[in-house]
This record gives sequence, structure tokens and C-alpha cells, in this order.
Amino acid sequence: MTYISGIPVKRLDDKCKEPATPGIYYHYTSLETLWAILDSDTLRATQARFSNDSEEIKKGVHLLKELCSQHKGGPLEKYTNQLEYGSGEDIDCYIACFCGANDVLSQWRGYCRNDGVSIGFAFDETQRCFYFSDAPDNEQEPQKIHLYPVWYVAEDSQVYKEKKIITENNLIEELMEKLETLDKLSDEQTCKVFIDATIPLIKHAGFCEEDEYRLIIQNTLLEHGGKVTFPLNKYVQYSPMEGLKRPYITIGFGKNRMDSHVKEVRLYGLKRSSEKELRRLMLPAHIRKKRNPEYRIIHEKGWAGTPQIVIGQGKDQEDVFEALDRILTADAGQDNRLFPDVKLWCEGHLPIRTIMVSPCQNQKEVIESIRHYCLHKKYWMKYVEIGGSSTPYRRPK
Repeated sequence: MTYISGIPVKRLDDKCKEPATPGIYYHYTSLETLWAILDSDTLRATQARFSNDSEEIKKGVHLLKELCSQHKGGPLEKYTNQLEYGSGEDIDCYIACFCGANDVLSQWRGYCRNDGVSIGFAFDETQRCFYFSDAPDNEQEPQKIHLYPVWYVAEDSQVYKEKKIITENNLIEELMEKLETLDKLSDEQTCKVFIDATIPLIKHAGFCEEDEYRLIIQNTLLEHGGKVTFPLNKYVQYSPMEGLKRPYITIGFGKNRMDSHVKEVRLYGLKRSSEKELRRLMLPAHIRKKRNPEYRIIHEKGWAGTPQIVIGQGKDQEDVFEALDRILTADAGQDNRLFPDVKLWCEGHLPIRTIMVSPCQNQKEVIESIRHYCLHKKYWMKYVEIGGSSTPYRRPK
């Protein structure tokens, strides 16, 4: 059970679909926003009804209204009326959007018209949780990351042949069984939470090139009769958007508590011989700086990707990073390397793994600027891969 301000909170997690496969997912944004993300070491999640395309919610509302209308006498019937007379105004959920590929022309055109980047975030076993960055330490526990692929829905199966596209009828069949179970076993609020998480994941098939995935953060209700709003409302902020105030929340990654020292260093994909040598090298190097290192070195099993080392959170994290970085840097100059291509990351910071600069006139200068900033300003981003899009640059008209 999670507690917020001493009150037990029911964080409902009725998954409307299977979560995304663990891996790297890409957030397209402007260069200006990139600097804001790097400076703050946080990411914004925007209220779903205030996304860039207001038509997105309407597609999901239309389909869920049709589904809910088939359930008479249960909790879903009341929610049908809300969908009937609105366009998703009652949906209270926040989203951050990502793509499955890092160099898509339509995304450059949509989000980086003059210059911008695609930022690769790791949503995998190395990145375990996030927190609401404006909430005090004693008011929250780390939150689970829920990243889901979008449904791209077409009316006619003969028009679209791509695998990621589903017809309206097939999606209705897919959701029907889960909704029937909810209608029989759950109360009205549980049904609402499920539907509110489903609607933002439905988009028109014409956008399928995006291959979009969404981080879903719901503003659920407390258990006390479902009448007291979840305290996430206290951390909502607003940014100007075409004469409106767009609501968003700010999230950080890791946990919102800073330990006095690093408690663990996790190893992913290192060979046993390399791991043994690393243990021998890293402990003495750290002992000379800190007499009594208390962190555990943990071998994580089942990792098949690029070898990685993840340093846990703690006030001495930079010291541990420098000690390990010296080992990896020295190894890079050896003929027979023990740690080839090993990446070094730090928990408690944005899990950025790549930054690709869009096609733009000054692409080389932008790449060099980002590299210099990451190397000299953010120690935990030293191993981030930074490059440029191979899409040819076209001067905007």
C-alpha cells in the first residue's frame, strides 16, 4: 500500500493493454525544450485533454461511448452519459509521448520545424521508477513506470494493411471482455480509471508512422468514498499555450529521497571475468577516497543488451562515478579490453541514452554544443550518444 501524507492511497492499475517492450523510446522536441529538460533534470507530463492534437481524445471517446452503452444497469452505464454529452472533459490523466524510432521525417516536421532533437529514454530494467518532483520526500513512494503503445484505429480493414493498425470492430472486441469483467466486479470509480487510461491510447490510423508510446500518469481518487481528489492535484502547474494555460506535472526519475551515500552499484551484461576484475579494481579506488564504502555490487541476471553499470542514488554518487569512469577510460586504451562498450549511468537522473539533432542548417554546431554541455555540466550524461539525423536538410520556406 502506498501512503501519501499518512493516508492510504489506492493506485488502481487495471491495465487496458500490455505495456511496451522494455527498450529505448524517443521524445521529439524543440532545442529550447531540450535545454530546459537537461537543466532541470526533469520531464513534463501534460494533461491529456491539452495535448498538441485536440482531436486525439475525441476518437477514443467515440469508441468507448459505444462500448459503455452496451452495459445497462452496471457502473459503466453512468459513465456512458458523461461520454455522451462531452468530449473527454472528465478525463484526468497526464501523458508524456514517445516514438519507437529516432529519425522520422514526419516527427521532425511536426515537433522540430526549425531545429530540435529526439531524446532517447531508457524504459527498461535499468530504470525502475519515477516520482513527482514537486512533492516532498515524506509524501510519496516511487511510482511504477507505465509506458503503453498507442492503438492506431481504422474504420476499414481494407484501407490499411500495416500490422500496427487495428480496426474499430477488432478494438471493440478486444476491450469488450475487460469491460464486462469491470462492470460486474468493480465500482463506478474503478471503471472510470480504466476508461480514462484507455481513451488517450486511441489514435486515428493516419498517424501510424509515429509509432507512438505514452507514459500514463492517472489522477486517481482516495479510497474514502471516492470523494477526495488524489493529492497529485497539488503539484499541477500551468504553461501558456495560445492564450490558454496548459496543465502539466513535473516528474523526475529514480526516487525522491537522497541517501547519505550510494548503497548499490548494479551490473548488467558484464562477463564474469570482467565483473571479477571490476570488483577488484573499483573497491580499492573508492576506499582511498571513502574509507568505508557501504554499497553492494549486484549482478543483474538476464540482461542481453549493451553492458551497463548503474550507480544508485546517494550524495557521494559523483565520487563513485569518477572512480568507475577512470577504470573504464583506462581500459579503453588497452589492447585486450576487459570492459568493451560498457556504458556508465546514474540512477536518480533522467534515463537519457541518446540525443539526435534534427536536420537543420547549423546541425554540427548544435551537436558540439550539446556534447560540451553534457561532458562538463552533467557528469551522469558523459556516456550519452549524441549525433545528427541523416535526413537531408531542407531550408524552411
